[in-house]
Amino acid sequence: MLPHVRANQQRQLQENKIRRAAATADAAAAAAAADRRAHYNGINRDNQIRNNHEAALQAQQLQNVTDRRKAQLAAQELADRNEERQRRAPRVGARDQNVLWKLRKCSLKLQHVWDEHTPMTEWSGVTFGETGGPAEGRVVTLVLAYHNYCLDLSGDKPGSLLAELDALQYLDLENCGLTSVPAALGDLTCLRYLCLRRNPKLKRVPENLLRLRERNATVQLDANVKIGWVIVKLANFVLRRK
Repeated sequence: MLPHVRANQQRQLQENKIRRAAATADAAAAAAAADRRAHYNGINRDNQIRNNHEAALQAQQLQNVTDRRKAQLAAQELADRNEERQRRAPRVGARDQNVLWKLRKCSLKLQHVWDEHTPMTEWSGVTFGETGGPAEGRVVTLVLAYHNYCLDLSGDKPGSLLAELDALQYLDLENCGLTSVPAALGDLTCLRYLCLRRNPKLKRVPENLLRLRERNATVQLDANVKIGWVIVKLANFVLRRK
């Protein structure tokens, strides 16, 4: 082989070797760069996850603080409402309170409806005079209608109990299973309304109830009920002052 040909082949071989070495170096550099990028991306991803987790924890802590604050505000608001309610609730006079307790003992159904553990101001059908008013702490309304309490007012005790509620203005005894009515109801000077309707066993009411007419009071009776010796002929008779 000619010397110049051999020299060209050797030169080509050397150039190829240099190119392969350069390509290998470039590939190694690219791989290293990719590894570095992957490493940095992993670090950034971990940092992002950690940041997101910390942000979530901070948000949860803030939410917990907000919830606790809201709960505290709600509890304080409830306490304020209860305090205001108690402040504005009518005070029950000892006398009328004692009367209601005794009246409760006269009927098993009243004992069920008027719970002894419930404040008397929340008893069904019982209304007390407004705070600061002339009838403060006194029973002004007593509604026992449509419950068929079967109150026995024939004895002296129940009748005298109702007569002790001398601030009573409204008394509804409709459909209570009454058989008689105490004459003392006519002596209630503040009474403005008395309903005795739908008590089929009630055949006679005391003539003393006529005194209510002198005070502009209204008395509702069924037909054929005697007022003293006078028989009411009209159904749903209303006795009032003319």
